[in-house]
This record gives sequence, C-alpha cells and structure tokens, in this order.
Amino acid sequence: MKYLIYFNQQSLKNSYAYITRLSLIRRLISRGDEYTFDNSETDYQEAIFDSSETAALMFTHIHGVPFSVIGAMDSSDFIYKNETILLSQNAHNIYPSAKSIIIISPWQEEFLKSQGIKDNLRLEKPNLTFDPKQEITETERKAFRSFYQVPEERNIVISYGSYTNSEEAKIMESIARLNPDTQFFFFGFTDRIFIQDKAQKRMSLLSNMHFLNTMPLELYRSSLHCATCILFTTKYLTNPLMILDYQANGVPIISYKNENYQELVNPSTAIIPKDFPSLFKSINTIKENNQAEGAKKILNNLILNLA
Repeated sequence: MKYLIYFNQQSLKNSYAYITRLSLIRRLISRGDEYTFDNSETDYQEAIFDSSETAALMFTHIHGVPFSVIGAMDSSDFIYKNETILLSQNAHNIYPSAKSIIIISPWQEEFLKSQGIKDNLRLEKPNLTFDPKQEITETERKAFRSFYQVPEERNIVISYGSYTNSEEAKIMESIARLNPDTQFFFFGFTDRIFIQDKAQKRMSLLSNMHFLNTMPLELYRSSLHCATCILFTTKYLTNPLMILDYQANGVPIISYKNENYQELVNPSTAIIPKDFPSLFKSINTIKENNQAEGAKKILNNLILNLA
C-alpha cells in the first residue's frame, strides 16, 4: 500500500504543527507501507490529509482515491459565531466522503457528533512527538533561547493557535506590559480584525512580546525544555498534540476556561484563572504553583508511548 500524505500550507513542513501531525499520521501507516509527500505522483492507493481545508482542495485531484483526514484539529476546521464554536463548511462538505476521520480526543468525538458528523470517526491514541525520557544535548536544549536571544534568567511564556478578537489581544498586551522581564511568544495566525487592531500595533512596540507565524521545527523540541509555561487567553484551543507534548515534559499550562479539549486543560491539569488579576498572579507564581504533576497523571490514558 502506498499513501499520499499532504499538508495544505507547504510552510507547515518547516513548523511545529507539521512535525506533531506527521508523528500521528506515520503511526497510522502499517510497517512496510510506502508514503509520498509529492502530490504530482499518481501511484498511491490512499491519501491522508491534515485538515478539512486540505482535503477540500485536493478532493478532485485524487480522482476518487480513498482518503482519511485529521478531524477537528486545525483552526480552519472551525468557525466561531456568537462566541460559539462550530464546524466549518469545508469540514461539513468533506467529512462525509472520508474513509475515516482521525481524532485523538473524546471532546473531538463529542463535538463532531453534535455537528452531525457521526460516521467513520477513528479515535486514536497519539504518540508524543519526542519521548521526554530521551536524552537531549545541551546545544539542542538551549536552541530556542539562543535563536531568540533570551538569557537563561528570563522566563519564557509561549502561546500558540489562532486569535480571533481584540479582547484576547488586549489581555496579551496587558500581561506583557506588567511582566517586562518575561519574554512572551505567540506562534500562529490572526484574523483581519486582530491584524488591524490598535492593541496589536501597540504590542509590536513591546520588546518582550513577539508575534510570529510559526516556530521552526528545529526549535520545537528545545521549546519543550525552555518554556516556563504555556499561556492561552483564548477559550478555543487548537492542536491538542502540542498540549500533550508540553504536559508530558512537565511544562505548566495557564488557560482561561476553554470550550474544547477539557479533558486536557481543566482545573486538575492546568491553572484556570477566573479573571485578569488571577492570571497575573498565576504567571508570577507558576514555578511554585502549577498542575504539571496533575497533567502527567492523565497522560497514560491519552497517549501511546509514555511509560
């Protein structure tokens, strides 16, 4: 059997999102099977796509070849309406044609069924991208700090995903201004409202606030060791594979109450501030007060390669 594995944005091939999803996809391919990333080849018998958007774009190209798709994980799989998370039109159109919709979380299964997608759901336990027990060189451990020139004594707070409104931008700006000695990194994409927002323009002037489209994949493993914590100010979380990677490496998570992946991010696995003052306190006490150990306790039930 030969598979076509295809990611929509070719830039993903140089990013953390690519490496986490590829780790999941490779586990689904039987030993001895072949795969290609080249969509100009035609001798594959099945295709696997990273999102509904990719599957929709490639649907006519594969000429009826059976395909599977990672479901309800990419930001393009969702739309947000009246502060409610819904399945995108692309996903509604493409999922009924899929041989299987690959999910890793009970929340994904519940969400898709609530959106009318009930057939061909394939719940899988994912691998961690990197085994936390595997040795890492000192050079690789420090690569993130070295690349972004962050001294050892400075805390690093990482955020990622897709920001959809100016309120989230204002929270990020405020917390960065109040913590000038901490370096904040947001990796991901923003919609037009956020790009044009005054808060985003002000944040671009802050020396400790960095907005970047993606994290180079060569730095992803280092970030698992360098990050002081992961911060979510949005209530819609994406890429649960990354959440699992950071939790397995003991990195604490701070998140406002979220609407999805609650089995991963909840009061027993993360710090859930109820308002901005408690968020500020959480950032400054995260090394002493976190739920990192609580998060590790649930991982055995959720991932495959953790002893």
